[in-house]
Amino acid sequence: MALFANYSLHYVGGAPHGQVSADYYGEFARVLPSRLRAGDDFVAAMSNGTSGDINNIPFGVTRPPREPFEQIRLVASEAADATWKAYQAIGKHQGDVALGMRQRILTLKYRKPTPEQVMNAKAILAIKDKAAIARLPALAKNYAGSTLTAAERPEETIDVIIQAIKVGEVVICAIPFETFAETGLELKQKSTFKQTIVVGLGNGRHGYLPTPAQHELGGYETWLGTNVVQKDASEIIVKNLIEMMGELR
Repeated sequence: MALFANYSLHYVGGAPHGQVSADYYGEFARVLPSRLRAGDDFVAAMSNGTSGDINNIPFGVTRPPREPFEQIRLVASEAADATWKAYQAIGKHQGDVALGMRQRILTLKYRKPTPEQVMNAKAILAIKDKAAIARLPALAKNYAGSTLTAAERPEETIDVIIQAIKVGEVVICAIPFETFAETGLELKQKSTFKQTIVVGLGNGRHGYLPTPAQHELGGYETWLGTNVVQKDASEIIVKNLIEMMGELR
């Protein structure tokens, strides 16, 4: 009747400019029924895993150009093949497993830029000369704008939903951020369930969720325009999800 999958990879992209795509998640849903010889009423769903820092771009080499949607099809096809193999090992169907759920609303602080960051952002946005703009780093004006948005945001906090859902010996943890692999691995390590699935972008989309260690390293996902909540938010979320999984036991 249906199959639920989870894959830790950032969206692929590669759709023509101006078009909307369900990316490899949608292509996976289209391809998988043929792998399982399923009927027209079969539902295949793929959730986003801990993919905040896992990308399909080989930054160390130059990859040949792809036609529109080509990379989406490649990733979806390989994911569907891997799912078919995993499906063979599921064993017999169980219709009497125990179900349970816990949900919490966490209040996290918004990050605020320093006065120096605000001053620099205003200086970048004030540049009008085309030659000078061309010398700026890529997306400099975009993130200068995000810095001012963060400075002018009237709210000090944001409420986010996290969930733990028990299906027998499987537990699904839902986090409304682009979650890092380290966070997913920590939850799996500390979980007492046989299988732990961590869903990113679950019930919301509030930017990237770097760990404090990643904040020390810096990089795109830690910038104020892409990460908007307090730097220890990942630790707060992990602590609460571990407690919620314990309650489900």
